[in-house]
Amino acid sequence: MIHETVEYLVGEGREVMVDLEHYFDGCAAMGGKGEQYALRCLQTAASAGATTLVLCDTNGGTMPWVIQERTSRALLALSQVPHPHPAKIGIHTHNDTGMAV
Repeated sequence: MIHETVEYLVGEGREVMVDLEHYFDGCAAMGGKGEQYALRCLQTAASAGATTLVLCDTNGGTMPWVIQERTSRALLALSQVPHPHPAKIGIHTHNDTGMAV
């Protein structure tokens, strides 16, 4: 469904930004299998032509070093997607833990 939706919108001449809500929470789910699934979603959106993928810490509870580690793995996964115009990665965080700089 991700691929078909992004591909359709790109085909209509739209710039597609995919907001991956709960990305960091999802990565922590299912004993690591959640991150594998999240990375596949990211790669699928990129392969269909999304220009920007936004990794979201929707609940604001992910520690900064975990965000850095998971964002690095997302960049690595994205680098493995052949596409003439690689997608960019952004992040969207909250300060629910009071740790923002």
